[in-house]
Amino acid sequence: MNRALLFLFLILPLIGTTQVSWNWVRQMDNDFSFVEKWEYDEGIYVNKWGQLSCDGLCPIEIDVLKDEQGRIIDDSLSKFYSIIDTTHRYFTHEGIVRAYEFDACNHVYAKKHDYRIHLQTKVGIATHTSLHIEFFPDPGSKIPFRAYLIYNSIRDQAPKKYLATNGTIDISSEAIYNGMIQMSFDLEFELDEDDSLPQTWKGKILLSLPE
Repeated sequence: MNRALLFLFLILPLIGTTQVSWNWVRQMDNDFSFVEKWEYDEGIYVNKWGQLSCDGLCPIEIDVLKDEQGRIIDDSLSKFYSIIDTTHRYFTHEGIVRAYEFDACNHVYAKKHDYRIHLQTKVGIATHTSLHIEFFPDPGSKIPFRAYLIYNSIRDQAPKKYLATNGTIDISSEAIYNGMIQMSFDLEFELDEDDSLPQTWKGKILLSLPE
């Protein structure tokens, strides 16, 4: 494959976010102290006996490890916590969001694919729209980025994609050189025809670059 075809192969999946400005900045002045906060996975809570338990979307294997009142049986505690993950999940995202079937989101995941980074926010029981940002982690790159939403409704309908139509994304070049992704953004997205207010996502992200 010649260089021109390779370049097109790399950028075509990213073309489409023309009204959003992407800005590499040396340092970010925003407050990123939200990364000091943490929470358990969705469904993990402290029950009235002071035990970390799970309710909602939990493995069915744990049901036999509780008594009729919901207390974890003493001699089943080790087995229970070998099934249920009680890791402290530190926040990697903070934002103010108006999107379809959206409640809250404190976490974003990053993966590397085809030489670019793909960021995706976490969905959950009450949050069914996720933010996606794809970019090349090179401050000198002129290759386009992409920002969009994926709405996977609880209703009987196919997932929908909404491209960003306006806004800004600022990302720290210094953080990239230190193996981190640090960005802030203020974005508007496409919306369904019967809606009058745009979908918006204003937020900040801080997490490690994927390997």
